[in-house]
Amino acid sequence: MTPFSKPSVRLRGLILVPLLVALGCGRTAEVTGKATLNGKPIASGSVTILAADSMTYSGQLNEQGEYQIFDVPRGSAKVSVASPDPSKLAAGMSAVKKSKTPAVPASTPAGWFPIPAHYADFATSGLRLEVQGGVNNFDIPLVGPPAKK
Repeated sequence: MTPFSKPSVRLRGLILVPLLVALGCGRTAEVTGKATLNGKPIASGSVTILAADSMTYSGQLNEQGEYQIFDVPRGSAKVSVASPDPSKLAAGMSAVKKSKTPAVPASTPAGWFPIPAHYADFATSGLRLEVQGGVNNFDIPLVGPPAKK
């Protein structure tokens, strides 16, 4: 038999497939969704996942409250949602950055509102997720009174 015969090709396949699996092929996933408070989209902030590998993975919230987080390991995870006042963040960054460029004006984007602080902590958010392979849709319908500004 020649080196390119069918048994040789099958043998390579039998070796290659387990090797790809062992190297982690398919062990991560994408998590997408929408974060709301009492049905209203959370227009600024981030969603963070404390994954099964004890690492954190984050995605930014857009004005519709939507987020995407890539390469999250499969398994049990804890989730937090934070939405700090964007005007205070911009002011803080301007104070820290010492340059000749003008400071970013402190403003709050339309639609932003504070959310209860306990959602920003993995230990108190109460948000859990079982990350499966592929794309995971995880909408986050938070409830409670908005935090005071």
